Amino acid sequence: MKFNFPIFVLAKDCGEVLRFESVYEMQRQLERIDVENHEYEAWDARGLPLDLKTQKPVWLSIEPKSSQVQPSELCKALKEYGSRLGIELTFGKMDAPELDEAFGQIKTQADKKGIFRRILG
Repeated sequence: MKFNFPIFVLAKDCGEVLRFESVYEMQRQLERIDVENHEYEAWDARGLPLDLKTQKPVWLSIEPKSSQVQPSELCKALKEYGSRLGIELTFGKMDAPELDEAFGQIKTQADKKGIFRRILG
């Protein structure tokens, strides 16, 4: 089964969810050692669980974990991340546009709470 961009990646250690439009972008921002140590969970645009692995010569490999789309896992990760920023997310269809919109809401709020906002409280 094929996966669709964007890819959402949960950093297990801090709960942050990242969004990537390409493998190249992922290779620039993710740590190889963290991929090897399974520090990330990943889903495609529809919520298909993905397996991130290392390989050569291009170090990042992305493969579907199963053929079943499971958007509820991605929704849970987005809800928890949003909650930490004071955003209460609700999901209806849990389809690709809704998942992307939820991430957009989180990103907007995170941008508003930039470093100066954190210093000021």
